[in-house]
Amino acid sequence: MKICFLTIFLLLKSFSIWAKSNDHRCKKAHTFALRNQVGELVSLEQLISSSKSKLIVLSFFQTTCPPCIEEIKYLQNLRKTKSLETPLFDLILVDSKEDRSVTFDFIKNNNLEKEIVLNDPYGKLDGLFNVRLIPKIVVLDRLGRIIESKEGKELSELREANKLSQLINTFGLSNPCNTKEGKN
Repeated sequence: MKICFLTIFLLLKSFSIWAKSNDHRCKKAHTFALRNQVGELVSLEQLISSSKSKLIVLSFFQTTCPPCIEEIKYLQNLRKTKSLETPLFDLILVDSKEDRSVTFDFIKNNNLEKEIVLNDPYGKLDGLFNVRLIPKIVVLDRLGRIIESKEGKELSELREANKLSQLINTFGLSNPCNTKEGKN
């Protein structure tokens, strides 16, 4: 009987921890600063203040991850296909846990010079943004609040069903964090 109660308690406790880690919507993103492709230290605040778009999409990847590379190309095309004067979102690529030289060779070999690419060799942002699987995207609004976060297979399925495009368009038009329930 004690084992049964202990098992139930542990399951409830682990679910509670899981639920808290997934309760990210409308919370202010943690601040950070990483080096970009030209070696400048760039902070989240600088990225937000320099953005003319409604959204910022952080795309976590590694150069040896084929689904990550597909995700990057998809997001680039999605941004280009919108016939808006100002793009709906800025794409920030975050290369996690790889040496700087590997990241920047990848940029050069894949024509990503025009993108903002941040190198996170120690995986500092993995903890801040709860990155468990890659590819992962985190969608931020102009105030730096997390609107959505998707990763791994769930992200791939959204892309394949063309729902990722709908998700980003929806958030560009109506930010769920601007409702009474979503405000911080």
